[in-house]
Amino acid sequence: MSPCGRAALHLWRRIRLEFVVELPLLRERWKTILLGAVFQYVHAMATQLAHRMHRPMAQPLHDVGFDLLPELGKSNEWVSELIFTSLFVSFVLWTFSPFVFPKKRFYTAVLYSRILTALVVCQTLRILSFTVTQLPASNYHCREGQVTAIREMPEHWWGHVAVDLQRQATHGCGDLIFSSHTTFALVGALTYTEFGTHNATKVITWLAVAVLSVLIVASRKHYSVDVLIAWYVVPLVFWTLSRRWTTKRNVTDGVLLGEGAYLVNSESAAELQVRTLRTLPLKLTSWMCDTHIWIL
Repeated sequence: MSPCGRAALHLWRRIRLEFVVELPLLRERWKTILLGAVFQYVHAMATQLAHRMHRPMAQPLHDVGFDLLPELGKSNEWVSELIFTSLFVSFVLWTFSPFVFPKKRFYTAVLYSRILTALVVCQTLRILSFTVTQLPASNYHCREGQVTAIREMPEHWWGHVAVDLQRQATHGCGDLIFSSHTTFALVGALTYTEFGTHNATKVITWLAVAVLSVLIVASRKHYSVDVLIAWYVVPLVFWTLSRRWTTKRNVTDGVLLGEGAYLVNSESAAELQVRTLRTLPLKLTSWMCDTHIWIL
């Protein structure tokens, strides 16, 4: 077999082993993950309602951040979006790293249940905030006289359920307090700080989130207060929830074969398990399990 073929086979065995480990965890948490995914649509409906409640002004409110930061203008709005997209895509790829790399500090199913739980709490607070107080949006397409600044209320109730996702993603108005982009970026940065392995990457991530926050204000997509509130609400929510998250994964997980035979999760152990999947009754366990804890 060629070196490429051996590498592909080795990767497939590792993915298969991790899938066997993750599947029971996913079965325990699929309701939490599904609820978090569905709530993203609920959040989209709320932002659409905020757009319909929006009352534009010719000029945004006075903001110290606007005074201190140079205005990027419409032509440079893509800079903050590029940074956000890079952070988002990199984070999603990292969450599936246990299927590829031998050293693992988390379970993907457990991680997504925690991420979505934190997002749901933050987004619930965000919905309450921008619903009770409507600020005139500072973005260019949300100012008085722009066609995209106002959306009419639907004639029927189902008009609130049908969400124009593309329009809300690019030309939404009114959902200001607090910044959604900053919320997602902070949840990702906090998660990687907790479970990531490379300190240099952690530093780069936080620098990127800080730059993103500044660019959001400089692009006039949000007021400074929107970004500032996200910077202390999201960590408080994350750390409050993390106090109940006692499930941890050691870098070296184990596989229990039958009674009393324990294998350290080295490369040879992983290969042995894959070869014996169809012949031996396997019972999977890990160092992280505690019988008395409350976990998500």
